[in-house]
Amino acid sequence: MMPLKIRSECAAEGCDRLADAGNSGYCKLHAARVRRHGDPSQQYTTTLRRCAYCGKPFEAKAKFSRKYCSDTCSRKGEKIWWKNKRQAEQITKKCAWCGNDFQSPVWPYELVCCSKSCAAKYSVKKRTIKARCRHCGKEYYSPSPKHNQCPECTSKKRLDRVHAANKLKRYIKRGARGPSHTQLEWQELCDKYGQKCAYCGVGPIEHKDHVIPISKGGSDSIENIVPSCSACNLSKGAKTLEEWRGYDSRKKAVAY
Repeated sequence: MMPLKIRSECAAEGCDRLADAGNSGYCKLHAARVRRHGDPSQQYTTTLRRCAYCGKPFEAKAKFSRKYCSDTCSRKGEKIWWKNKRQAEQITKKCAWCGNDFQSPVWPYELVCCSKSCAAKYSVKKRTIKARCRHCGKEYYSPSPKHNQCPECTSKKRLDRVHAANKLKRYIKRGARGPSHTQLEWQELCDKYGQKCAYCGVGPIEHKDHVIPISKGGSDSIENIVPSCSACNLSKGAKTLEEWRGYDSRKKAVAY
């Protein structure tokens, strides 16, 4: 039987690995360093270089092409390098939106518009189609052929719906009962009174007045509404015709 070989520890300082047979008493890691550099404590070969940003000398690995001494210098230096590269490779182009001449970088990409505002407008134009509003006749860019009204009219109609819903909620909260009325019925009622106040017959139509106030159980139907000027409506307030003294004292008062 062949005698067993007892493996000793690595001869490198601070290493607790076992030495491999035939590696001069070193482990595999330190044996590779000895073969490469002649010293088990030397990890890699360094060279003295000068930082490309601040000019400070520093030691760098020989096999890596490091140009900066720290991460801070690397970020600043790369930013300047990219800026110089873009400025060096520029061509004169015409803006796709406003038509003005501007300098566009060739690398890494070419610009289409001269500014961010022009780019946003040009992007909207590319993603939309030209249409005409069915209400006001204004030309606008629509995202879909199904949209047939401009944003201004859309916003106005949305506000009208919200105001009508809030008005109905207020009337119901104050005790209004029965049906409501439409805009067409209101226009017909105004034409019936000749576009004048129903109480004084002189003032222009500015308010809708409920003959029986909402707070006293009146409804919002067209039978309970008359056109009124602001002076008569504010004077009447939440009173009935009998309670409103000014109604009887007016010479040109019209009976409802």
